[in-house]
Amino acid sequence: MNAPMSAVITESFAKELFGNAPAVGKTFLMENKHTFTITAIMKDFPEQSHIQSDMVVSFNSMKNVHPYGYKSWNVTNTNIYFSLKEKTDIKSLETKIATIYKDARPDYDGDPTFMLQPLERIYLHSSDVRWDAIKKGDAEVVTGLSIVALLILIIACFNYMNLTTANYTKEADNISVSKTLGATRKHLVWKYFSETILMTFIAIWIAIILSEILMPAFNNFTEKNLHISLLQNKSLALSLSGIFILTVLLGGTYPAFFLTSFKPLNLRKKVSFFSTSSSGHSLWRKSFVIAQYMIAIVLIISTFIIYKQIQLITKEKTGFDKEQVITVKNPWDQEMTNRYNIFIDKIRKNPNILHAAGSFNVPGERINNQGMLYIEEENKLQAGNNIVSPEFFSVLNATFLDGRNFKKELASDSSAVIVNERAVKSLGLEDPVGKEIYYTSYEKRPLKIIGVIKNIQYASLHEKTLPLVYLLDPHMKLNIVAKIQQGKTSETLAFLKKQWEEVSQKWPFEYEFIDEKIDNVYKTELKTIALIRIFTLLSIFLSCLGIFGFAGFSIKKRTKEIGIRKVNGATVLNILTLLNKDFIKWVLMSFLIACPIAYFVMNKWLQNYAYKTEMNWWVFVLGGALTIIIAILTVSWQSWRAARQNPVDSLKYE
Repeated sequence: MNAPMSAVITESFAKELFGNAPAVGKTFLMENKHTFTITAIMKDFPEQSHIQSDMVVSFNSMKNVHPYGYKSWNVTNTNIYFSLKEKTDIKSLETKIATIYKDARPDYDGDPTFMLQPLERIYLHSSDVRWDAIKKGDAEVVTGLSIVALLILIIACFNYMNLTTANYTKEADNISVSKTLGATRKHLVWKYFSETILMTFIAIWIAIILSEILMPAFNNFTEKNLHISLLQNKSLALSLSGIFILTVLLGGTYPAFFLTSFKPLNLRKKVSFFSTSSSGHSLWRKSFVIAQYMIAIVLIISTFIIYKQIQLITKEKTGFDKEQVITVKNPWDQEMTNRYNIFIDKIRKNPNILHAAGSFNVPGERINNQGMLYIEEENKLQAGNNIVSPEFFSVLNATFLDGRNFKKELASDSSAVIVNERAVKSLGLEDPVGKEIYYTSYEKRPLKIIGVIKNIQYASLHEKTLPLVYLLDPHMKLNIVAKIQQGKTSETLAFLKKQWEEVSQKWPFEYEFIDEKIDNVYKTELKTIALIRIFTLLSIFLSCLGIFGFAGFSIKKRTKEIGIRKVNGATVLNILTLLNKDFIKWVLMSFLIACPIAYFVMNKWLQNYAYKTEMNWWVFVLGGALTIIIAILTVSWQSWRAARQNPVDSLKYE
């Protein structure tokens, strides 16, 4: 790896290039101009590694491939790996590196920052790191989904506690007989705990089997490659053990100690129905129902707000029309400009292509060329630039807020710029059109503002839009962007491919749709909301099961009361109202508790975005109303059956 133009490639890539023939010593051409010699074959990178590459080339190759960036202080977009001495102060070292860089580059206008990160934190804790192309996840997403999963487990445990203790009057006889025959409370507590342990043990193994069955679909959805291997993955085995213990304690403690707390004599005399312990038990059961619905409402409200935020960042705040817009890569080489001019002239003749243009950057990727924008040298601000042809704004259907577009026939427009509204605001300009500004990355000459464009969001809305300068340059068109006629996609793509192959013999036809590029930027958010929806539906289902079982028991206890009320003239509607109002009251209490929790959680989550959706009051009301409707539908069937029952049937033994 010392010699220039040497490369080590992976086993799978070697097979792809040369089949089963030996690869060491052979050469390959990269970017149609750089010849590399293969010096070794390495194993493929493990799937868990944040580094995923088909080949590794020697750093000395940069002399030929990218001489500007070879050992240059001007290039800072590389990742550097090194080991530190024991007990090194990381923050102090970051400061020292920044100082060294600033000393080496006295012309640097900004404040350089370098971030050091332990190797084991790279994968899950680099979501905010810019410019690197490493494979990574997001610790916040993992933590958030884990919390939601834990909340659903708590709902299930509350259900188990509620349904186990709801019919405690039937257990009274068994407990009474057991205690009379000499069973101690310790024996009875162990009996109920044993039942919980057995059920939880069976449930965990069913969960493992289901997870194994569903894992391929889950991996396909998340684009991961996860495996369940309890023997090899100690952390997973420990996590399941922890879940097992938590479930047993949470689900089994209350039923075991409550059901064994009554005295045999009182149980036989049915005193417990009127004792304070019975009313206390009822309060606990109601609390479980309230907690269940509180969790469900928090998830429902959160789902609505997350959905609103996704709509905002993918549709409303982009600043352009992304539908039916395609981008074709125009690789950087000596023929780039000529290839662009020929190709753009050919495709503009096709009636299915409404507009076509060239640009250095396109939406869906970060602006990777930046400089300092200013009117006076002492007040510089960092800004990006994009080199475009005049038709670029027509392709994106972007909005001009002031001034005009570029005109190729005007020679003066070579020194003109169009700026976005963020640049105008940052510079503090009130009437920007006609004013002169300076931009350090584009010679040191005044540039006249001829137009102001509405902000176009290029990368993620996790960060604010950069002040942006649009420039004309006939030689810097790395992308061809085109607006395609609706319903003509397939035939237009075939046409574009054919024209490209006629123009370019060396480079393959590579294209992307802008809307897909934007969706890829927010891939994590889109997948997360899909999972949150599933979790929310599951929590609602479990909450309904809980209230359904509890409602059945509560209504059964009031059968004679219902009979007496009907004999005294109560209608079915009166009975339905009587039986449902308690459950509605509990859901309303859940709603009042859930609202501030949901607001706090979502407000914290929205801090990750520079542009945030509003947490409107109607979102909270809608979440509560939806939950009340679901709760009413859940209990109304049982209430209706009880209300329709002949009072003679419930009172004939009295």
